[in-house]
Amino acid sequence: MSNIEPELYNNIVKHIDDGIIVVDANMCVYYLNKWIEQRSNKKYNDVFSKNLTEVFPEIQQSRLYNAINDTLKNFTPQFLSNLFHNSPILLYPAISAFGSNEPKPLQLDINIIPIKHHNNTACIIQVRDVSFSSRRENALEMEIFNRSIIEKNLRESESRYRLLAENSSDIIIKTDANFAMNYISPSCIHHLGYKDIELVNKTILNITHADDIEAFNLDIQSNTATSKDISIRHRLLTKNGSYQWFESTVKQYSTELPPENGYILVTRNIEERIKEEEERVKMQLQLDRNQRMQSIGQLAGGIAHEFNNILTSIIGYTDLCYTLQNPINMSILHKYLYEINTSSIRSKDLVIQLLEYSQEQNIQLKPTNISDTVKKAIILLKAALPSSINIELNTPENLANVESNNVQLEQILLNLCTNAMDAMRKSGTIYIHLSQESYTRENCQSCHEEFSGDYIKIDVRNTGPQIKANELESIFQPFYTSKGRAEATGLGLSVVHGIVHSQRGHILVNSDTDSTTFIILLPIIKT
Repeated sequence: MSNIEPELYNNIVKHIDDGIIVVDANMCVYYLNKWIEQRSNKKYNDVFSKNLTEVFPEIQQSRLYNAINDTLKNFTPQFLSNLFHNSPILLYPAISAFGSNEPKPLQLDINIIPIKHHNNTACIIQVRDVSFSSRRENALEMEIFNRSIIEKNLRESESRYRLLAENSSDIIIKTDANFAMNYISPSCIHHLGYKDIELVNKTILNITHADDIEAFNLDIQSNTATSKDISIRHRLLTKNGSYQWFESTVKQYSTELPPENGYILVTRNIEERIKEEEERVKMQLQLDRNQRMQSIGQLAGGIAHEFNNILTSIIGYTDLCYTLQNPINMSILHKYLYEINTSSIRSKDLVIQLLEYSQEQNIQLKPTNISDTVKKAIILLKAALPSSINIELNTPENLANVESNNVQLEQILLNLCTNAMDAMRKSGTIYIHLSQESYTRENCQSCHEEFSGDYIKIDVRNTGPQIKANELESIFQPFYTSKGRAEATGLGLSVVHGIVHSQRGHILVNSDTDSTTFIILLPIIKT
């Protein structure tokens, strides 16, 4: 056993995962193991009995050299921690742990242990690589530091967002996937009268007006399919039992930790806005009616002249009937009676149109065959305009329908044709042409917005003088007129603008030295 032990000890020291160097009292190298050989490129046989300063010349300038001297002189152990590569014995591996051929500096702990060898003083220098352990500790410290920074930022961010939410004039609501409310901002009590605790775990639908729930659900389904934010108008029940209008911007959210998904609603009270919109609609309807009555007033002379012609025809043919006493003239009598009947029907139709046009209207848009409406409007126009104004209509068959209103279409044509008559000084031809056109990125000349799509196009062209460029920018403004106030109110084209855009249409204007064309575009109903 005694013969085996030295060999066993030698193998242990040779293959241990620390570096071992043994120097005698004169600091001559007595032994170094494989760990040192691999990291210093020094072979044991080459350095045996050489002085440590000869093997590692720079050691004389280091703390390590002084520590070895102290150990040999005073026979006291020394420990050096976290030495880096500027110490000459802190060696480089041939290939670093990172798979690079570039040497990496080691971070080492060094124990210097005094021993007696054959009654002579010597010391063992034990070198331990703590680079990985240090890196791991540093990485852990860095991770803890980074996490603390992240947590701090999260707390600050949460504080900022909570400050915004709790001081927002809008109601901010957080719900789960079934719209059960789990957060309601304090502004809820101002708008609805509830404290947040009164609504938590109730669904938003519990306080939504019954008539709005179906539309709300449909909008949410659309949002779920597209993942886009949507805006929903709905009425919410207040604590006093009344309903008020709100507009909610709805956004989906999901989180991983904790796993959660649902909706964020930013809800704004629009009760006053709804009232203003309703009042604006009433005012627009009143303006339209007043303008229609004004149009009839402007054309009263033409209408009276047309009735005079009809009545003259009726009276004339009636007088002729009285002259027919011989029964042999029955065929002529029938002809006269036919003309009387035709004139009477014409008179009745004209009165009906005037009544329809002038009476209070509940404007509802519905699918409309625009050709039939325009042909009907031409009858009224021809009765109203002087005989010196000709109207030529060109309308193809089978035009697509638009969503419109007959009375409003007649009002558009009456206004445009009245303007055309004035521009031509009550003498000339008005050309009305219907067609179906597609547009890409065109600019509307009344609302100045870009539009694209398929439209029914109504061209109303007159042979009057060119509209000046500076006037084109203003002609659709209310009360603007190039004529004197005694001649016009400046409402005709502004009413046309209002009607066309209420039907999602647009207006183009072409004007040159020979003619001016107003182009009314109404969107085709997509089937």
